[in-house]
Amino acid sequence: MGEPGWRRLVLALAFCFVVGLDQVGPVHAQFQSFRVAPNDTTVIQGDNVILPCAVDNIQGALQWAKGGFVLGYDYSIPGFPRYTVEGNFGIGEYNMVIRDAKLTDDDEFQCQILPTSTHPLLQAIMWLTVMVPPETPVIVGYSNGSDVNVQQTTTEVNLTCRVDNGKPAPEVTWLKNNEPATELVQYSTERLSNKLINAKSIIALKPRREDNGAIYSCRATHKALRGRVLETYIRLSVFHPPDPPTITGYNQNDILRTGQTVTLQCTSVGGNPLAQVVWYKNDQQIDFSYTTGGNRAVNDLAFTVDSTDNNAVYRCEVTNVVHTLPMVASVTLKVYFSPEKVTINGHQNARAGETITLSCISAKSNPASVITWISRGRQLSGAVSAVVPSPEGGYITTSNISVKLTDQENNVVYACQGTNDQLGETTRTEVSLRVLYPPFPPTIEGYTENTSIRAGTIQKLKCLCMGGNPIATLTWWKGDKQMPAVDKSVGTIASSEISFIAKEDDNQASYRCNATNPATAEPLIVSVKLTVHFPPKSVTITTDPPVAKANEKLTVTCTSSSSNPASVIAWWKDGSVVKSIAAGVADAENGGIKTSNKLEITLSPSNDMDTYECQARNDVLAMTVHDAITLDVLFPPIFSGTPPQISVVEGEYVVTNFTGIANPPVTNYTWFKHGTKLKLSKLNLSRTRRDLTIAHFYAAGGVLNMTNVSRADKGEYRVEATNGQGIGKVNFTLDVQYPAAITKITTPVYADNGDTAFIECLAEANPVVPNMIKWSRAGYTMSPAKTRQVYGEGKSFLTVYNVSKHDSGAFVCTAQNGIGSSATKIAELLVKYAPEIDKSPMYAKAASDKGMTGKLTCRAKGVPVVEFTWLKGNTVLNTTHAKYRAVTKKIDTVTYESNLHVMNVSQSDYATYICKGKNALGEDQTSVSLDGTSKPDVPYNISVVAVNGHSVTLRWTPGFNGGLVTTFRVRYRALGTDASAFKYADTSSNNKFILTELSPNTRYEITVKAINKKGESTYQMKSIQATTKPEKTGQVILGINDSVVVILALSVSLSVIMGVTIVVVIFCIRRRRQRLRREQAASDAASSRNSSAPANTIEMYAPSDRPLYPNGGTYIDDQSYNTYDKNMDDFATDSYRSFDDDEDVKRVFLPQPPNNPQAQRYTPAPRSSPAVDTQRTFMVPENPNSPGEFISPPRGTNARPYVGNDTDNRYYAEQLRQNQLQRSLGAVQPDLVRAQLI
Repeated sequence: MGEPGWRRLVLALAFCFVVGLDQVGPVHAQFQSFRVAPNDTTVIQGDNVILPCAVDNIQGALQWAKGGFVLGYDYSIPGFPRYTVEGNFGIGEYNMVIRDAKLTDDDEFQCQILPTSTHPLLQAIMWLTVMVPPETPVIVGYSNGSDVNVQQTTTEVNLTCRVDNGKPAPEVTWLKNNEPATELVQYSTERLSNKLINAKSIIALKPRREDNGAIYSCRATHKALRGRVLETYIRLSVFHPPDPPTITGYNQNDILRTGQTVTLQCTSVGGNPLAQVVWYKNDQQIDFSYTTGGNRAVNDLAFTVDSTDNNAVYRCEVTNVVHTLPMVASVTLKVYFSPEKVTINGHQNARAGETITLSCISAKSNPASVITWISRGRQLSGAVSAVVPSPEGGYITTSNISVKLTDQENNVVYACQGTNDQLGETTRTEVSLRVLYPPFPPTIEGYTENTSIRAGTIQKLKCLCMGGNPIATLTWWKGDKQMPAVDKSVGTIASSEISFIAKEDDNQASYRCNATNPATAEPLIVSVKLTVHFPPKSVTITTDPPVAKANEKLTVTCTSSSSNPASVIAWWKDGSVVKSIAAGVADAENGGIKTSNKLEITLSPSNDMDTYECQARNDVLAMTVHDAITLDVLFPPIFSGTPPQISVVEGEYVVTNFTGIANPPVTNYTWFKHGTKLKLSKLNLSRTRRDLTIAHFYAAGGVLNMTNVSRADKGEYRVEATNGQGIGKVNFTLDVQYPAAITKITTPVYADNGDTAFIECLAEANPVVPNMIKWSRAGYTMSPAKTRQVYGEGKSFLTVYNVSKHDSGAFVCTAQNGIGSSATKIAELLVKYAPEIDKSPMYAKAASDKGMTGKLTCRAKGVPVVEFTWLKGNTVLNTTHAKYRAVTKKIDTVTYESNLHVMNVSQSDYATYICKGKNALGEDQTSVSLDGTSKPDVPYNISVVAVNGHSVTLRWTPGFNGGLVTTFRVRYRALGTDASAFKYADTSSNNKFILTELSPNTRYEITVKAINKKGESTYQMKSIQATTKPEKTGQVILGINDSVVVILALSVSLSVIMGVTIVVVIFCIRRRRQRLRREQAASDAASSRNSSAPANTIEMYAPSDRPLYPNGGTYIDDQSYNTYDKNMDDFATDSYRSFDDDEDVKRVFLPQPPNNPQAQRYTPAPRSSPAVDTQRTFMVPENPNSPGEFISPPRGTNARPYVGNDTDNRYYAEQLRQNQLQRSLGAVQPDLVRAQLI
């Protein structure tokens, strides 16, 4: 059975069941019937549709069904928002209206009228068909408008068009160029599970050349499209070969001339795609730039003809993807060209009577050129010519002629010319023949032998030579090295002059002049020997022994380099001459003499980094050279400036620098406490190291970082520093300070009335300060007549005289030593007295409804402890019984309260109860009545607590609350106003309230009443009056709301400020840590250099009265004396280098020398000890006011030139010594510093 069949069966069974439930009644003459029955209907998806149903004489209930399931009697059709039953129900119209039809609506519908006892079942079935427009057609594998490439040779091409998701299936047709296609077409459909249908149409094509460019379109039509057409198309591209190419622009056997412009055009017609057109010259591709258009491809080749085009083959090739084998056309060019040049070979100089042969060779020419010889205006005969083909095309002509020279042949011109007769063009060249003879011997001017010249001065020598043909060529030589010279000639006289700066190697050097020309077999020579005075270039410093140690003797020897005449040596230290010992002279290079001098020093640690300057002076030239050595004295560690005691607050941390001064640097630090060696971490990793002596201490070199210090850490410490020379020790005391803590207090203290009470308070602290402990008590006058405080060492006594019950209470002991927060403890003074029961009205009554629990309160003061007893009438109540339960609690030091709970209150429990309070000194009693709940009593004791311009603070004592929760109403008005001006404010506060939004400088009348759910009390008849304060000029008086706003604003502002402060602090800490890490990295590098770097050398020339350092004179090297320059990094201490990275650290520079604000900082070379290495020199003339001349140093040096005087020299020497000492200290900086150094 199909789906519609079983649905109808279900409906029939349902209706039969309904009919069976109805009793059979009398038969009516006219049954209910369809006036308009629903019929099958079609609708387009998205449209609205009406399914008609009209019934005459309707008796039963009407409903619609869809797909075999009834939709119910509610005509709004719940669950189907697009379905409604509409129509004129009065005449039996019950039409089903479906809006925005969807595919799910494609189904069977029934209009049903249920039977009654007298009317049978009535139903009509129809089918609603929903049409769905298909999707846009798609040609499978191709996008709309794309090209379909096929080969002309392809037998068949199938195009598939799909039109999906339509209902019913669409009609599909193929068109070629908008005309119905005649090819074979296959059409098929595919039904989907969702009732939609896919349509497919396949067309089979057999492409031909003429089909190229044809447009095939697939067109879909459908009833749901309302006349619209859906269409997609492709363009057929049929590949086929082009026609063979053609060449225009040159006719075979045409003759071209070099320089002529030729354009060859190669054209290819047809083909799909159009062909590629390529030009080749002699099988080498030369042009690929073709153009296409108008069913053709064209490549124009334009060029200027040259000799290489003669017999050149220009070939044009065309190809496309169909025809890959090129189709070819070609032309061969014929070009005439003249020789570019002619060249004459052969000797052109000879002696008289000799015969020379000249040969003239033409460049390639087409046709071959003709060569002729011409001299003295006439053509020569006797030449022999020959023609050979050129490998590059054309021909080469050669002509030889012989000439015998006579005395009359000097400078006679012989010309050769080559002519291309076909072109009428000639090329010419010529030579001059000369007769040769030698010059006279040369002479030298500008220097007389055995006279002295000064090194550094400019010396000029001139060589002269007369006669000769050609005139002589002059060259200058120093040894085997030729000198650059300036040559001149006037007539038959040749001159050559050299200019040079005299140097030390010019002493006893020979300068010679050679004269030559082609007629001389050997050079003609003249020479001169120079005598040069020169200063020493450098000094060399050595030490014995090579390694300097404290408490040993050191010999420092200074030897000058060669000097002419011999130099004199002197030693300087800190700007003063040091006594020394002469060590003799010896012969040296360049004919000079070297001088030696020595110092003998007994060393101490203070000599480490001392700088000694050696000065060598040439007295004749009044010029000096300097070098300096910085002593590297080895000594065991010593400590300087370390604190004997370190104070730190408990729980905080401190970083202490006990870095020792030593050479070599300290290799190990050992820490002791009370003589016991400590095991400390080198980094802050102590939480994972259980074997450490003090886990929260860690050491980095000589820096001890003590974190989270506790009082157990205090004591005597010692640090030992070790290097290769020994051990250094220093002791210090760690004083751990901590806030005061109260260790003992006397409490409670009992006293009889009239006695004197003594209270003691003891505190522990470090430091213990005067008056560290103080006594206080809120609201209590600590007058000298009443109390006395006596303070001793960490102990305080409080004496209270003539005590009474009013003195009972809590006295506060406060200990404060300025470290951390104060410590407080309470001592209770209890003065003995008999109980006094509070008989206030609020405690005189109690109330409870029947069946509830009643609570009676009794409050008493007394010392010692007050004990309570409850009675009803004369009977003492058993408060452990299930009926009664008493709970006693302590309110304060002298106040006690007992609450009697009466369970399950009945009428008999409404009575008067007696409360008795008793202690060792007596007793007191009061009565409390228990009754049913009632309205509250009137509050009393209304008072004003505080007043300002806009508010009044009130306080009152509540009356009996009637046994219920009570609220209060405050009534107030400005004095002098009528009753209508009263204002009211309710509060749940039991005894305090703030009236706000009052007018300033106004007197108010105020009273209060109580309210509970049983009713209200009357207002307190005894009202009070209060006057608000006047508002000050310019002052803003804030009410409660305003105050809240201000407080919130202040809170937000403070939060923002605190946040910014935290960010800034974190930034500064991180920046500081980064700087300190860089310092340590630089320090490690400096330590390495200290152990292996060579000694500083400073070697310069200056007059003897200006021995060492700069004084603001002329500087040759503009980088030598800048206040700070990156070139100084090899010298600057690591501390200086690291400071330049941080803007917030002040930079450290050497101060300016006295009386010379222009002088700049001295920059030494890197330290080198004990040997001398790099040097740099600076020459200064006799006249101090004239500028010096810079002499280039050896490669790789870092020393700096300088000029100076004695005063500046001594000043800068001292600054150098101090700076080098700082460098030694900087090399042992700790690798981790987290707080200020002590």
